[in-house]
Amino acid sequence: MSNLKTIFKVLNELLEINVWILSGNEKNTQECLSLIFAGREIQKNYIAKIVFESNNDTFFLGKYSIWSLYFLIKKPQYKHFLIFIEGYKFYNIFLKNKKYFFIPLWLTSTVTIPLVARNNSTKNDYRAIIKNELSYKIADSIEEFHHFYYSMYLPTVENRHSNTRIIMEYQMMLDEINNHEGKLLLVKKENKYIAGVVIVTREEIPRIWSNGILEGDTAYWKMGAIAATYWFSSQYLFQKGYTKINMGLNRSFLNDGILQYKKKWGVDFLNQSKRGFIFKINMYSKGTEGFLKNNPFAYSDKNNFYGAIFIDKKDIENEFIKNRKPEYFLKSSNGYHIFHFKKNDSTIKKIE
Repeated sequence: MSNLKTIFKVLNELLEINVWILSGNEKNTQECLSLIFAGREIQKNYIAKIVFESNNDTFFLGKYSIWSLYFLIKKPQYKHFLIFIEGYKFYNIFLKNKKYFFIPLWLTSTVTIPLVARNNSTKNDYRAIIKNELSYKIADSIEEFHHFYYSMYLPTVENRHSNTRIIMEYQMMLDEINNHEGKLLLVKKENKYIAGVVIVTREEIPRIWSNGILEGDTAYWKMGAIAATYWFSSQYLFQKGYTKINMGLNRSFLNDGILQYKKKWGVDFLNQSKRGFIFKINMYSKGTEGFLKNNPFAYSDKNNFYGAIFIDKKDIENEFIKNRKPEYFLKSSNGYHIFHFKKNDSTIKKIE
């Protein structure tokens, strides 16, 4: 029955996809940039957030089938636009074009535990935990969960993600703890709980599901509170006999702050998302160049998983490539590809 529901859901989506036109100043160049987005509103908001400087103009075109969407994006008035279509990779069959990237909605990340502070950044996190004498306990009362949800989780999500947030419902999170051997770990400083994290333990590799800091206050972040949720979770689970932990989902854009934060702990990033953004560069522009140069991403090609880095042709021979590689290399990927722009054209050239 669940398979039938999935099939009907996909078929319905193929017939009715919400489509918007977004335009505004690109965040890095301040140049005008326009794009077509097809998919869910929450993902549209996410793309708008990473592309545009602040407010952007949004015009709802209506609902289109995947077939009519193909003819829409072929219209001459949209030839300069970037194209983002949220959906499954096979949608590309209906778009009849091989020049699309498939950017997974999410990457998952796993790491061997217990965590080890191996570099300056993680060592600083560990020092903050020790300096502030942070400790932890596993919650054992509904009152503690209530405090975590309303005083830590919700304020943190609302402060950090604005209109792109996906909020877990109170009862859903509580059921995960009560019915599926989930755990709520609370981080303590002196007599106050300043952070917490829900750990899902019903899977083969336990997963960090949701964390938060008290009132979403960044002062607690600086004390090492968020680092402590990962550090203490790894210690607790290692004591329970686990050897790995899933540190949760991450966006596929490689300069994403959460992805870069987890990367420093030596995690393996894996593409396990069936859905993603089918992304097409329709035409070169200064705005397009600004977006791509500052937003490298992970993409799926057949059964492989790569990073995509975009540079200007004049940067090919200088130190740019060498300096960028370590920052955007992801463990468990098949490496990365570097592209440069062919100006006044809709094509890009792969360098390596």
